Amino acid sequence: MIPDLQRLFVQTVAAIFQARQEVTDLFFQHRVTECVFDILESNIKWRLADSGSAGTARLEHVQALRQADALFEEISYLKKGDPIAFAAARERILFYIREVMRGERKKVPAARSVSRLELASLTGPQLSETQVKILDFVRQAPARRVKEIIDEFSTLSGRTVKRGLKELSKEGLIVRKENNNAVYYSATY
Repeated sequence: MIPDLQRLFVQTVAAIFQARQEVTDLFFQHRVTECVFDILESNIKWRLADSGSAGTARLEHVQALRQADALFEEISYLKKGDPIAFAAARERILFYIREVMRGERKKVPAARSVSRLELASLTGPQLSETQVKILDFVRQAPARRVKEIIDEFSTLSGRTVKRGLKELSKEGLIVRKENNNAVYYSATY
């Protein structure tokens, strides 16, 4: 890991821990701690991955960071602590994600063949018009139930909407959450 990126990673984790101290709800404190473990674990996997699996490991690391960002957005929305501390942590997370993505673009040599997964991560996901509409709708609230999303897009079949949600989740743009028997989706940024 280059020293600047390593320093940014440490600063990002420190900002997350600092924001965790401002969380007033024990449930959300525990969830932030779990996110930190996921971020640390994914970073280690990314750094130890061989060249063939580094792209996938990097995407998993970015996904863990995006989940932490979404969690702080949810905590802030629910007013479970200091929104300024959460905004600072989110800013640090997004800045680090940008640098990770920027650094990887510079590392891809022109002569090397690039896998489809790596290419998607470098150019950004290619979304259909339906997926863009679904993503925009999901972004309007901290969490949306599947039924609510299907009802919003009544001109589409439920199967089409669910496929769009699955693909957006696979791209890391939304996160699937289950609570009791209900399934919710939240935007990751």
